[in-house]
Amino acid sequence: LLGGHVYSKRAADAAAGEEVVWIQGVPVSFEIDPSDAEEYKIMFGRGTPPKAAVSLQVRAPRDAQLSAEDFIVRKTLTLADYNSNAQIAIEPRDAWAVDRKRKATVLRVDPAMFTVNLDRQTTKVVPVKLNYSLDLPPKYELIDLEVVPDEVRISGPEKALAAIQAIETRDFSLADAKNGYMKIVDLASPQDYVQLSAQAVQVTPEIVSRQSKSFLNGPIRLLNSSFMHDYVCELKPDRVDIAIETARSELTAASLHPFLDLSQIATAGPGYVG
Repeated sequence: LLGGHVYSKRAADAAAGEEVVWIQGVPVSFEIDPSDAEEYKIMFGRGTPPKAAVSLQVRAPRDAQLSAEDFIVRKTLTLADYNSNAQIAIEPRDAWAVDRKRKATVLRVDPAMFTVNLDRQTTKVVPVKLNYSLDLPPKYELIDLEVVPDEVRISGPEKALAAIQAIETRDFSLADAKNGYMKIVDLASPQDYVQLSAQAVQVTPEIVSRQSKSFLNGPIRLLNSSFMHDYVCELKPDRVDIAIETARSELTAASLHPFLDLSQIATAGPGYVG
């Protein structure tokens, strides 16, 4: 309980003019030894220290009128404590009075054990995943979408990063996109303790209008004729006209190949029409 509520009792062995009191709701400050954090990249599993509070049994002068704000409880963790669920003991020596002139001696800490999640800091590169809606006018087509950067470097706790396969953008729309259109889109960090090398990406769509094209008298190709075994396949007509709508101006008759896949014909015989 935070707030520094105080209750006291007389201890039989207390020195004259002193009493033993309990101070409740004293916050615990966890920190990692700076040299270990730098050299071995040890960090808290969720990026920030856990929040905890303890009660302190303290011997102090009877008129001290102590509260939680008068004490500091600080535990420095080292490489020896590195564990995904480290059991950390808080001892009386980890607590002291802010004003040492008040002659308050910490006798006991309760609770004395805490579970702290420690992890190793690491980095990795993942692709950017776009979350967009596309509602283009009729006969317009999106044929390319350039993203810069298309991948980002992320850093944070090793176990957290192992589950991240991509960094997604926040939702955005391309409904008003035209040629020459460019949009800056924010990235969504999966956790506040995961750091990104970029906070946004530049999205440039390539949008073209579809045009009607007709290709006349194109030959039909037969595929998988071996499936017909002893049958002879005669195709009539063996040419077709093709009418399409396309956004690709380079499309020509030579790049179109109408075909009939004979492996898809379950029954064949004289006079069979596929």
